[in-house]
Amino acid sequence: MSEQQICFYLANMVMAIQHLHNSNIIHQDLKPSNFLLDDSGYLLLTDFGLSHSVDKPCSSFSDCGTQDYMAPELSKLLKEGINSGNYKEAVDWYALGAIMFELVTGKLLTDSKEEKSSFANMQSEQIELPENFSEAAKDFLNQLLQNDPEKRLGTNGTESVTRHSFFKIIDWKKLIQREVF
Repeated sequence: MSEQQICFYLANMVMAIQHLHNSNIIHQDLKPSNFLLDDSGYLLLTDFGLSHSVDKPCSSFSDCGTQDYMAPELSKLLKEGINSGNYKEAVDWYALGAIMFELVTGKLLTDSKEEKSSFANMQSEQIELPENFSEAAKDFLNQLLQNDPEKRLGTNGTESVTRHSFFKIIDWKKLIQREVF
């Protein structure tokens, strides 16, 4: 898949995430299989079974997302055996980064982490993308996969995501109107 195609599909995902977050909802289980391609080539978000209000975090982490796309703050709580906790919309932005990584490399981010030997090791390094991808794409991915949720791209609102240089080819108004194709 080309960088332009990935950019288009990620922009579709960003619009879905923005809609949820504007409604104070965290999806918490974003993954490729929860996006369906419609007959016009746009993505639709599905499976809201684990979604919840920002004000009411999941009461049990045993059913709070798919590990391969789970933000480190949730993974850490799971590993420590803590059964509930408070977290923000940043978990959805991390999942978007994990999806982007998979679209670009064809590998799950968790597989790459295992190759690096430890999660902490992976988070302390910049994630490498194939050379044919732009610096903007690399920067976008690394900001989404930021270990600290307070520093993660999107934490302060979707505008920081949509204004990132990775999306310079996207006309957001046309995308919303489904006029990109």
